[in-house]
Amino acid sequence: SVKRRGQYVVQHACGNNWELLDSFVEIGFDCYQSIQKSAGMDLGEVMRRYGDKLCLWGGVPVEHLVGGTPAEVRADVRAAVQAARSNRGGAGYIFGSTHSIAVGTKYENFMAMVDEFVKVRDRG
Repeated sequence: SVKRRGQYVVQHACGNNWELLDSFVEIGFDCYQSIQKSAGMDLGEVMRRYGDKLCLWGGVPVEHLVGGTPAEVRADVRAAVQAARSNRGGAGYIFGSTHSIAVGTKYENFMAMVDEFVKVRDRG
């Protein structure tokens, strides 16, 4: 198996996955990616419930990268970093979008995400 070879298993799952998270842990997934706020998956709440069991990957809604403003993206970055800080000592956190860097992502929104993350990642 992949895990016997020392590899990690990352589960990408869009949508509302609250009913599946216990199974993700039980199956042995190491990381859950695509914590989609627009589908009811609040990063902070997922961190509180599963941050000690799963590395979590996400933070900035892909919808904001595509159709939002730089100010919205910057606020998303700050909220994601704050949620991650609340889970220090957990299974880990990977900052990123709630899905991928999708086709249609505005350059200025992507750069706002990177810039804001660099500004806030080492604070506090």
